[in-house]
Amino acid sequence: MLLAHAGITKVKQDSPSKMNVGIKCKLDRLEEMFLEVDYIPGQQPPSYEELEKEFLRIKRELIQDVLSFKKEPQLQRYVRYHQQAMVKLMDQVLELGTPAVRFKKLQYEMCYERLDELLEFVQYNFSEYFDWDAYVPQAYLQKMQVENKQKIDFIANLCAKRNIDKHLASCMLGIMNCLLPDGENTTTYWVINYVDNLQKEIRLVSSKTENNADMTEALRNLLIQLNVNNRCTWEYFDNYLQNTLCSISTPRLKYEWLSLTLKKLKQLPCANDQPFDKKQQGVSDFLIIYLDAERSYWQKFLGINEIGEQATTIPNDFKIKLELSVAQLACLLKALVDNKIIRNTNVMGLLRFFSGHTITKKTEKISLDSLRGKYYNIEWNTRQAVADMLEAITKKLNDHDK
Repeated sequence: MLLAHAGITKVKQDSPSKMNVGIKCKLDRLEEMFLEVDYIPGQQPPSYEELEKEFLRIKRELIQDVLSFKKEPQLQRYVRYHQQAMVKLMDQVLELGTPAVRFKKLQYEMCYERLDELLEFVQYNFSEYFDWDAYVPQAYLQKMQVENKQKIDFIANLCAKRNIDKHLASCMLGIMNCLLPDGENTTTYWVINYVDNLQKEIRLVSSKTENNADMTEALRNLLIQLNVNNRCTWEYFDNYLQNTLCSISTPRLKYEWLSLTLKKLKQLPCANDQPFDKKQQGVSDFLIIYLDAERSYWQKFLGINEIGEQATTIPNDFKIKLELSVAQLACLLKALVDNKIIRNTNVMGLLRFFSGHTITKKTEKISLDSLRGKYYNIEWNTRQAVADMLEAITKKLNDHDK
C-alpha cells in the first residue's frame, strides 16, 4: 500500500517490485493511520500515544531485522528500501498537513517530526548502507535552502572583504547555489553533505589565514581537495595556469614551475575521492593531465631528456666561461687542430662556434674577426703563456697518483 500511495518509483534506484521482493515494509500501519483520516469521513486523527507507540514499534522491528541479516547485500536492500519509504511518506504527510482544522494539522506536523527522527536514526546508525544518492525530503530541503542562503551571503561578503579573485569565489558560490529552489526536488543527501562540508572548510581556511594571498592559495587548493569539478572550476584553472605561464619570462623557468606545481599537486591530500559531479572528471586528474602536457611541451622545447638531468641540445643562451684571453683561446685551438686532437677540418665553422658560445675573462662577446685574426697571427708571448698553462696541467696529471 505504501508504494502505491507514496510513489516510490521516483527515487533513483531500481523498481521496488524488482529489487525488494520479500521485504515487508514496517511503515504500512503508520500510513494507514493517516489515510484513514483522509478517506474515512469523521475519522479522528491518531492520538499522540498511538503515534508514539507505533514509532517505537517501527524502530524496534527495524533494529531486530537489521541484526538478523547475515549478508550485506540483503542488509543494504532492506535499509535503502525503508529509507525510500520514509522519505516518500514524509513528503506525503507534508502535502496532507495543510488542512484548516488545527488539531489535525498539529498531528501531521508531529508525525513529520517523528519520521524525520526515524530517518536520522537510520542514516547515522546504518550510514554504510544508506543511499546517499537518494532525494532528501521536501521539508528538509526547504529548511536547508533557508540556512544555505544565509551562508552564501556570509561567504560572498567574506570573499569580497578578503579581496579574493571573483572567478575563484564564483567556483565555490556556484556549488552552494545548487541548493537554491529550482522547481522539482532533485537534491540528494550527497549534495547536502558536500555543500555543508565546503562551507565549513571555507570558514576554516579564513580563520587560519591572515594574508589575502595565502587565503587565495588555500582556497585554490580547497577546490582540488574537495574535487569541485563544475564548469566554473575548469575555466578558472585554465585562465589561472595560462596567465601564470605567460608571466614567467624564460622557457627554463616555465618548465621548472610546471614541474614543481605538478609535484605539489600529486602530494596534495584529497578529501573527497568522489567529485561533486560524478559524471565528470575529477579536478586533480584534470590538472595532472593539463600540467603534464604543458611540461612535456617545454621539456621537448628545451631538449631535456626524460630523467630531466641533461639537455640533448644546447640552449641558445649557453656560454662556456674561460680563464683565457681571446689570443690564448685562438692559440690553444690552433694547437689542438694542428695536433689533430680536434678533428674538425672546417676551421671557420670551429671559430664561429667558439666565438658564439664562449666568454673570455675580459670579453663577454667574442668577435669572429678578432678570433680569426689571432688564430692565424699568434704572438710569441701568447705561445709562452699557453705552453706554461699546458705544462702546469701536465704536472698536475703526473702528480695525481703520488
